[in-house]
Amino acid sequence: MARAQYAAVQSWATLKDYVVRVFEKADDDNVFVLASGLTFSVVAAAVPFLFILVSLISLTLEAAAEAAGVQPIEQLRNYLEVIVPVLEGGAETGAERNLPEEVIEGVVNSGRAIGLIGFVAFVWLSTRLFGSVRAILREIFDLRQSRGVIQGKIFDAQMVLVSSVLVILNIGITIVFNLVKARGFDFVGLSAEQMGFVERVSAWFTALAFIFLLFLLLYKYVPARRVPWRMALTAAAFTAVCWEFLKVGFAFYLTRVASFQSIYGGIATLVVVVVWFYYLSIVFVLGAEVAQVYEMRRVRRRQIEVLE
Repeated sequence: MARAQYAAVQSWATLKDYVVRVFEKADDDNVFVLASGLTFSVVAAAVPFLFILVSLISLTLEAAAEAAGVQPIEQLRNYLEVIVPVLEGGAETGAERNLPEEVIEGVVNSGRAIGLIGFVAFVWLSTRLFGSVRAILREIFDLRQSRGVIQGKIFDAQMVLVSSVLVILNIGITIVFNLVKARGFDFVGLSAEQMGFVERVSAWFTALAFIFLLFLLLYKYVPARRVPWRMALTAAAFTAVCWEFLKVGFAFYLTRVASFQSIYGGIATLVVVVVWFYYLSIVFVLGAEVAQVYEMRRVRRRQIEVLE
């Protein structure tokens, strides 16, 4: 009993010290300023990135999707509904989509025919996001290395294409699942209600796995110096889990508490998206802070062991 109490006291002291150090470092790094800058970059890069996705989807998925009786653009819409948590709140937010409908329609109507020059231009515009992420992680991880302007832009363009491919693969998995379902799941003996549950669980798991993988790649490879896997995994796990909790809490706030439509009118959806990206940027920055404090504590513990 005494050992259990001692272990509990030690665990509480360790957790308290960890949390205090994270908040102290977050304060030193001006986490809210970093999150504000990242939010601006996300908003500025959102439309060019959507153009890239629509263009690549039209080149890679549409033929197979037609044979499967699936609309990949609708899958992209559904994916956006997973990313931004405006869930069945149209009556109170004045929006049926997570992004302003006119923006989505404009991207879909013209994204298939942007051409090579337009595609390259949108890739270039989207690099701002990864440039901001690189600068933020460099500040938090206390890195001195820099890729330079030209090499940094080339690397950011590569990250835009890699993230686009990840999104398309995620949509492709959904299309394959729908194709298999269309061909029949009768042999497994599942009812329509059970199949609906399987679809929801698989969609949630696929989205969470994709989000975790995307954050892992960002934390691991975006900085100029390679971050240890343990740091990248810690940051990605923290951010992905907080993403899910934040999404549920934000959706509850939108549907049960807030009334953005009465305050902002026709731009309510845009305001909701910007606020959500700001909160998500804070979580992303805090994930890096948690990983950095974890690594600092680990190094300090090893130094103490060596000295002893």
